[in-house]
Amino acid sequence: MIDFRGARGSNTGDDFHELWATRQAIRLLSNEDGLEAIAVEGLSARDEAGAPPDTWDGVDCTLYFGGRDAAEADYGRIEQLKYSAANPARPWTIARLVASRRGRSVIARLAKAWKGLTRLGSGTSPARAVLISNQPVDEDVRSAVRRAAASSLTVPKRKPTAAAAPEVRLAYATGLDAQEFRAFAAALHLEAGAGSRFALEEQVLRAIAAWTDHDVQQVVTGLRQFIRRRMMPESAGELITRESVLLHLGASEALVLFPCPSEISRTETPVSRAPVRKAVDLLRSGVRHLCLHGRAGVGKTTALQEIEVALPAESIMVTYDCYGGGRYLDPSAL
Repeated sequence: MIDFRGARGSNTGDDFHELWATRQAIRLLSNEDGLEAIAVEGLSARDEAGAPPDTWDGVDCTLYFGGRDAAEADYGRIEQLKYSAANPARPWTIARLVASRRGRSVIARLAKAWKGLTRLGSGTSPARAVLISNQPVDEDVRSAVRRAAASSLTVPKRKPTAAAAPEVRLAYATGLDAQEFRAFAAALHLEAGAGSRFALEEQVLRAIAAWTDHDVQQVVTGLRQFIRRRMMPESAGELITRESVLLHLGASEALVLFPCPSEISRTETPVSRAPVRKAVDLLRSGVRHLCLHGRAGVGKTTALQEIEVALPAESIMVTYDCYGGGRYLDPSAL
């Protein structure tokens, strides 16, 4: 049996946290879904100011979309990460979510952070709260959250018994009133089955391999160190932004990391050629894979334009030149 006690078990969670935040940092480079900034182990310094420190105990990552703090962003997303290497199949049940640990339950910490972020925000969408785990979520939990989001309920003043309705037990544990709990349930996302930290690392490696020719493992290690520094107490409140990630990678603009923009010149009056006619005949006959090759300047790009015109009207042809019309050869060009 593998011993997951003590520091060894704790490190698995830290690894998962680092890799998760690294993957989100990669998303910044493409401005995916409007993601503009990330905070780890809390929120931005501006958002944390003025609130009791324990408000943000349930926050491992905060993602800001459309802005860089709660007041500016379209919405914020707080994430609580729960990873278990020893018991990956153990489900998240109502009992686990409401069980008090160090004075508050998992659901209570997440609810308090969500309430704090909601009060700060003025965006177009409400704040979102997310529990992310490699462990599965019991269907009773998902059903209770759906019911709570769809209708109001009375929050009991005393702790309900285990026989009470699951949504009632959740509502009491959050410490929210009935109206707040309904909004919280609507904003709550349970993302289970996040995979092992090794699977997550592979996803990060694949993402980075798509835009760099450098040693991928070295780039990942460097990014993880960058994230790790942001997780230290002295970096509390510092944001990870597109600019800070690019600076760490030694790039001035994101275009340096990605393929050159497609730049294809069209020939208005191409001269029909036998190889092109043969290619069209093969494609129309059902051939699914065809390779055109030749030295520079022989007319491969023009041939693609001819083929597009000659194909049946319902055909769809996608042409992309990741070499930017040859600009990839110029180290000073973006």
